[in-house]
Amino acid sequence: MILASFITSKLLTLLTISLIVLVGIIIYKRTLSKFKKNTIDKENYCVLFGLENQPSTGEIELFFTSEKSKNVKINLLKLDMSLHTAIKEFDCTVGGNIVRFNTNDVEDGDYFYQLLSNNQNTMKKFTIKNN
Repeated sequence: MILASFITSKLLTLLTISLIVLVGIIIYKRTLSKFKKNTIDKENYCVLFGLENQPSTGEIELFFTSEKSKNVKINLLKLDMSLHTAIKEFDCTVGGNIVRFNTNDVEDGDYFYQLLSNNQNTMKKFTIKNN
């Protein structure tokens, strides 16, 4: 009798713990699902990479990736965010894209390079030092 009571008590405790863990997993999955609905769809955006060499001299390569072909503009901006030079406008390809720009005609100093599309405006800061 005592043994049956002990086994029933342990079994009830095990079932309670299992139920709590199961409810926790369900709540966790629903929470993740709710947060996922508010995330940005990355396939609609380009990823603009920073320049490795600081400061930049001569011809530089501006690199970005895109999961979709789209029209993009690459611009050189002054520190006050005004347009210095429109570098290139084109339809990018899926995957990696490189835009080459010769900095020899630009005064030394700090600038931003900008990737602009119909749904994105991304900038990276860099320094030009040719002299």
